[in-house]
Amino acid sequence: MVYAERRSSSGDQNLKAALPLINGTKGMLGVALFIWGWPIISLAKAADEQGASAAAATYSEQAAKIKGPVAQQAWKNAQVMKTEAAKMR
Repeated sequence: MVYAERRSSSGDQNLKAALPLINGTKGMLGVALFIWGWPIISLAKAADEQGASAAAATYSEQAAKIKGPVAQQAWKNAQVMKTEAAKMR
């Protein structure tokens, strides 16, 4: 799980570094946040980490607030991710 944590941490840092570059392009930002939630939730499930699952839900919630092609699905994903987080320790 240490490897997964390092990969998640590194990827999270990379995403945060890229966000200012796409922040002005709402369509890109929404899609990026939407896509980023999935690897985080996958790692959270594998590690049974509630905090990481909640972080994934946060990304999906942010994506849902941005009008675009993934907004509705992002909202649904956030609801599922919150449910998954509640099941974890």
